[in-house]
Amino acid sequence: MYNIIASGEKENLTVLLNINAAGDLAPPLVVFSMKRMSKLVAERAPKDWCLGKSDNGWMTRELFYEYMVNTFHPWLTEKEIPRPVIVFFDGHVSHLTYHLSQFCKDNQIELVILYPNATHLIQPLDVGIFKPLKSEWKKVVLGFKAEKDSPEPENSAKVRRLKKENFCEELQKAIQRSVTPGKIKNAFRASGLFPFDADNVKYKNLTSQPASKEIPENIDTKNSKNSCPPSGALLEHLEKYLGEEKLEEFRKNKHRSWLGDEKNESLFKFWKHLEDSDSSLNLSSSVSFNEEVQVVNDVEPVNMNDG
Repeated sequence: MYNIIASGEKENLTVLLNINAAGDLAPPLVVFSMKRMSKLVAERAPKDWCLGKSDNGWMTRELFYEYMVNTFHPWLTEKEIPRPVIVFFDGHVSHLTYHLSQFCKDNQIELVILYPNATHLIQPLDVGIFKPLKSEWKKVVLGFKAEKDSPEPENSAKVRRLKKENFCEELQKAIQRSVTPGKIKNAFRASGLFPFDADNVKYKNLTSQPASKEIPENIDTKNSKNSCPPSGALLEHLEKYLGEEKLEEFRKNKHRSWLGDEKNESLFKFWKHLEDSDSSLNLSSSVSFNEEVQVVNDVEPVNMNDG
């Protein structure tokens, strides 16, 4: 969020970007929040871009299907890209339909869903493209707002508003400045997808801080703002959340593989990890947990989604 509009207005737009390992950028898809496509928006958008609309500006199954059929498939043909081709994408519900699967099968497009909760490690756009693009987008937006349509007094605080009809051409500027063939190729390489090499994945990004092998003798958990609560405190808080019935089930499976409901397996593994850590370290905790937890969303002017 770069600035707050006085009237409190806000709208969501979704941008789908599609890149390949050769360093090319396929025509993007921009989804606007509107009932009918604005003629002015369509006229000012780059000619090869795909435009869509939905009630809330979010991606839908129908829009993604139409993009793959009417924009991506013709682009592959125009570029004379040999088939079959592999398309990596996340498993968002808007990407998964029977009709899309059948169309891709008929046109030698192999759909591969990336491993869930790992896009920051193995999705090229997340790994090497979105960060510089969003940084450049911020500069473009601030530069656009600073420009004047007509001469204004020097002390005027008036700024231009970025409207829907301006969005695509301004986004194109940010893309041209930040999304280069070299960055795209490096993003595929760093994701381990092309060339295929699992050793290229930055596994260090799995954790913000490496686990320490030594435990400090004096841990002040009350006064240290950056310290992580000891496992005992986390375990105690988690077990209160689980309840006696589920906790008893976890304890029965502690010394063997999980045999219960599949949806509880990840939670069981986390509990078991804390249980084992607490037993081996034997730390006592004086950390108190605030019962009121505030969740703050990371607000951005555009949702950059991978195709």
